[in-house]
Amino acid sequence: MTVDTLPGAGAAGSLGAEVVAFLNGKLQSGIDLVLDVIKFENVLQGADLIITGEGRIDSQTVHGKAPVGVPKRAKLAGSVPVIAISGSIREGYEAVFDHGIDAVFSVVNRVVTLEDTLKDGAINI
Repeated sequence: MTVDTLPGAGAAGSLGAEVVAFLNGKLQSGIDLVLDVIKFENVLQGADLIITGEGRIDSQTVHGKAPVGVPKRAKLAGSVPVIAISGSIREGYEAVFDHGIDAVFSVVNRVVTLEDTLKDGAINI
């Protein structure tokens, strides 16, 4: 088995593949583990809206990252709308709409460099 055929094994410099190969480990989705630990289904009780986020939402977000793990679980529990807030929105972000996210917003109110965003943090809140 190679890193290419073992989902999640390429993350963190192939550490997952090494744990499986040499330590008889098992890979598990990080977001699923966190949602299980916090008993996410219980947290959802009575929720009218779920907000998730990531530093950048783009075409890679749908490949096992937290922002799509949250709506996947939320939709199983009902039809609570899910919005994602991000530091930046990049090409391919629309793919998240096929994974349960209903809307995407950036915390930055204009097109700006990362350097200027960090300098002007107070106005981006």
